[in-house]
Amino acid sequence: MLRIGGILFMAIFISEALGHSFLALYVFESSVVTLYIIFFGYVLLVEQSVKVGDYVTIAGQWAQIKSLGPRATIVQTFDRSEIIVPNSDMIANPVTNWTLTDRRMRIVIPVGAAYGSDVEVVLQTLMDCAMASAKVSRRPEPLVMFKKFGDSALEFELHVWIHDINERHKVRSALHQDQERRLRDAGITIAFPQRDIHIQSDSKKL
Repeated sequence: MLRIGGILFMAIFISEALGHSFLALYVFESSVVTLYIIFFGYVLLVEQSVKVGDYVTIAGQWAQIKSLGPRATIVQTFDRSEIIVPNSDMIANPVTNWTLTDRRMRIVIPVGAAYGSDVEVVLQTLMDCAMASAKVSRRPEPLVMFKKFGDSALEFELHVWIHDINERHKVRSALHQDQERRLRDAGITIAFPQRDIHIQSDSKKL
C-alpha cells in the first residue's frame, strides 16, 4: 500500500513539474516572439525606411502609412480600408516605398493612333500636351516614343514626371482629355481594336 502511494505521489510530482516546465517554456517563447516583433519596430523607427504619410506597395497593393507602432504598422488603402501589418512582415517582405526620398513619380501613358496617321504629327501633339501641363516636370523632360506597329494601331507612349504622387490620377486624366482634343483637332484618329473577317463560300456541289 505504501509502495502504491509512493508511486502515485511521484507521478503527481512529475506531472506538476512537467506542467510548470511547459508553462515556463510557453512564457519564454511568448516573450521571445514579443521582443522579436518589438525589435523590428525599433529597426523601422531607426532606419526610417518608411514614415507616416509615405505611399507604399505591399503585396501588390497600394497604401499609405498611417501609423508606426512598436509591434505593427497600420496602412490605409485607397478604398480607405485599414490593414494591420506586423513589423516583422515589413522587414522580411519586399515593400516599395514611392515617397522615400521625394514625392515625384513617372507616369506612362500609352496612345494608339490609327494606321495611316502622320507619325510626326502624333509625336509633336503628345509632346505639346505634356509641355502645356503645369503639373508636368520639365526635369526630367517629357519623352514621347513610337513604340511599335500594333495589331490595330500605331502604338506610342508619353512618359512624364510629376511633382507630387498625390496628383497622379488628376494629371493622367487631364492629359488624356488634352490628348483626345488635340489629336481630334489634328485629324488623328485614336485607334480601337479591329478585326477583318473574310468569308469564303464553297460553290461546289456535293
